[in-house]
Amino acid sequence: MTEADTLDTELLDEEELEEKRTFNYDPEKINIVTKEPTIDILLRRIDEKTLNLAFDFSRKAGIWNIEAKSRLIESILIRIPLPAFYIDATNEEEWLVVDGLQRLSTLKQFVIDKSFNLTGLEYLIELEGKTYDELERRYQRRIEETQVTVYLIAKGTPIEVKYNIFKRINTGGIPLSNQELRHALNPGPATKFLEKLANIKEFIRLVKLGESRKKRIYGCLLKLLNL
Repeated sequence: MTEADTLDTELLDEEELEEKRTFNYDPEKINIVTKEPTIDILLRRIDEKTLNLAFDFSRKAGIWNIEAKSRLIESILIRIPLPAFYIDATNEEEWLVVDGLQRLSTLKQFVIDKSFNLTGLEYLIELEGKTYDELERRYQRRIEETQVTVYLIAKGTPIEVKYNIFKRINTGGIPLSNQELRHALNPGPATKFLEKLANIKEFIRLVKLGESRKKRIYGCLLKLLNL
């Protein structure tokens, strides 16, 4: 076995051990609060940058096309209830979306950014091609005043519990690795620095990293920094 193979094995063993540790927690420590805010309240938090939509793993989830986004808006307009959202609210200054990123991103793009026109509608065909600003005020109000169910992971929930909740309920489409979860839950400057370091050509050449090994070492660096 080569030195590189040995390193791969050690890193894989460490990740398997971490997986087991992740599921070892006291359920009594979970603190989740149910709220029913309006879409307008959530959009105001997004606009004020106190609700973070900038998770890097969102690229893996599969970006919705215009038709899918338009169907979400149409569902709201015809009063079809939306699935619940999960939000990490342990930091009062910056909430993080755990589940519902695509839906919230779509609402931001339509209402705040005004970056797409309704396309491929099934029921409200008279609204085909319209932007948010072109909707009648009654339709705009219907979007703004729609209440949604939000589960807030409240302050005081231990980090290991938050990590496990995130892994269990995220429905982004592609399962996230432990490293991706660590990265998503810690979107600070140190994480960005490590991401840049792991992609520097000289660093990759020096330690002879393939793509999979690079990701594993990056994950180890995150753990060493207690992120």
